[in-house]
Amino acid sequence: MSIIFKTEKENIDYNLLFNLEDDNYFANINDFKYAIDNSRYIVFAYEGEKIIGFARAISEGVETAYIIGAYAKDEDLKYKLIKELENLLVGKRKMLFANPKDINLYEKLGYLRCKNAYTYINFDINDFNGYFLPAGYKFETEFYRKPKDKKIEVKNKEIIYKDNINNLDFNKINDLLTKAFFNRPHDINKTKEAFSNSNYFEAAYDGDKLVGIARAISDGRFSTILNVAVDPDYQGLSIGRKVLLNLSKQLSGQIVFLNTHAGSAGFYNRVIEYRRNKTAFEKGPVDRPFNTEVVSEMFLPQGFRFIDEY
Repeated sequence: MSIIFKTEKENIDYNLLFNLEDDNYFANINDFKYAIDNSRYIVFAYEGEKIIGFARAISEGVETAYIIGAYAKDEDLKYKLIKELENLLVGKRKMLFANPKDINLYEKLGYLRCKNAYTYINFDINDFNGYFLPAGYKFETEFYRKPKDKKIEVKNKEIIYKDNINNLDFNKINDLLTKAFFNRPHDINKTKEAFSNSNYFEAAYDGDKLVGIARAISDGRFSTILNVAVDPDYQGLSIGRKVLLNLSKQLSGQIVFLNTHAGSAGFYNRVIEYRRNKTAFEKGPVDRPFNTEVVSEMFLPQGFRFIDEY
């Protein structure tokens, strides 16, 4: 019997899906059902009338998709499910952290193994053997940016942090993102859509001035933090750390993932609440492949294995 792929969520058997999800990430069926219902992108594999596999991702629907995984009895079907899911994710940066048993699968799918992905450790790390590197782990080729001289004195500065941001000023956010990320212009329309479609926020203000921001998308169990940005004039004052940890604490009980660029690895290595992932992968948008000049800074060589993976 041939396999058919569908994206409709109507009349699906949540108990059947729950039994297919073999990573044991969910304590109960209700949490699992909530996560399925809040997956922006999902594909089901049917054999006749029965679901035999599924793959899903969360996203703000703009530039980023966080693939939660593919679940089926055999790797060939997992491969096909991810390919079907990718058809829904065209133009988006695709990130994930894999179960160690699926490393070969994602390499076969053309994903690159990330050097600079981190997870907030708010759970028993012993339950995730093989997922994380030791605290403070650095690669031999790693570089850290030289800290800039502080342009703003912390004395007499009262930075206010807010997590419920009403009436977001998207122009201020867009200007901050542009300034924080090497003055690379950001599209105000994409910024507005991305922040409007996110679930959690944290912002830092100096008076009325926005000096730090971060957002997160979530399905209730998995979340990814995006756009962690601090005004360069205010860097070195621990604002980024406070924004990151305040947002992480909002995501209590969730598996919180983020993927950063090489120049920020030193910052995240110093945040002891986060650990570096061993099994994170990424694939760029099909219409904007990765710049080969930065691949070695961002990714491990194809087929790389840590000593305990042989």
